[in-house]
Amino acid sequence: MGRVEQSKKKMNTILYIVENQNNFFTIQNLIAEGAAQEKEEEFFSLELVESVSNAMERLNRGNVDLVLTDLNVSDSKGLELVTNLRNYYPMIPIIVLADDSNPFTGLEAVRAGAQDYLLKTDLKPPGLRHSILHTIERFRIERMKDQFFTTASHQLLSSVAVMKGGLNILNMEVELLSIKQKEVFEVFKESIKRLLDIINNILNHCRLETAHFVVNCRNIQIKILIDEVIDNFKPQFKEKNVTIEEDISDLNHAFVDPHLILKVLSYLLINALHYVKKKITIKGLHYDGMICIQIIDDGLGIFSDDPNIFNEYEQLSRAQIPQGYHGMGLGLAICKEIIELHKGKIWVESDPEKPGARFCFTLPIANA
Repeated sequence: MGRVEQSKKKMNTILYIVENQNNFFTIQNLIAEGAAQEKEEEFFSLELVESVSNAMERLNRGNVDLVLTDLNVSDSKGLELVTNLRNYYPMIPIIVLADDSNPFTGLEAVRAGAQDYLLKTDLKPPGLRHSILHTIERFRIERMKDQFFTTASHQLLSSVAVMKGGLNILNMEVELLSIKQKEVFEVFKESIKRLLDIINNILNHCRLETAHFVVNCRNIQIKILIDEVIDNFKPQFKEKNVTIEEDISDLNHAFVDPHLILKVLSYLLINALHYVKKKITIKGLHYDGMICIQIIDDGLGIFSDDPNIFNEYEQLSRAQIPQGYHGMGLGLAICKEIIELHKGKIWVESDPEKPGARFCFTLPIANA
């Protein structure tokens, strides 16, 4: 019975990006030895590609289950290799073989989007084989989880849309309600709005994780996007009695996806509105060959040296959370994903002992 089940196992195709063919044969032998030691039928097909460009050609043909890669390949160096693979092929897991002289590079590769890393000196026949199998299975389960969240969020969105429609009808008759009923109505309205924000955050996060965000970049004046998002938020500024200032110098055109950058600006303004006291400032300048946008509030300080601030489900470490506000920790993670898709960077500057936080991100300048 065991042999019959083994014969039904799927053949997994592993693409190994490496320039040194001896390294390829070493990995091939380790996988074969691991199968022999555990008396398993081999179900890996290891393919050699010697450059990232060749890897992309092979990945475009499909039927690849995992990418195994060195970080030193002639046409793509270091973490750029991992970032490019993840951006273009987010549905394929990556394992990095890290150089023993700098094992921390492996951790950086995971932060850049790889699923796992292995130190070359630690490679053993069964261990390598298990790592590959576990990475493929874990990645498959994560995709299933994302699909579940996407499906559930869409169903919730439909239900909330019905409730929101009912609220809009009630809103036309709000003057007929008693003072107590009006208070309950406002709480209900705010709860529906918050629920919609949560659902949309989950959907946006899942789209990024599963490559459902299509990046359509074009040349655009960034001031147009900033003016649009300010117009969209005017009711919130008025409600909170917040002044919005725009300090945009003569910027070059940016090469961006306007729809995605509007999302980033909106997330950062929402974040600022949660903590601001009186004023939010949006600045634009040229920085390090890029366009840099800064959103500054005069609220509580933030512990900006926390390296996890832009990770999924992380909460902001501000000196005090006003009005009991707690987000899901997805907004800044989504911002980071979008900015990295544009080859930019995002960070925060603040002193927790002083008021205010400055969220900054960079975008590429459009070619003339």
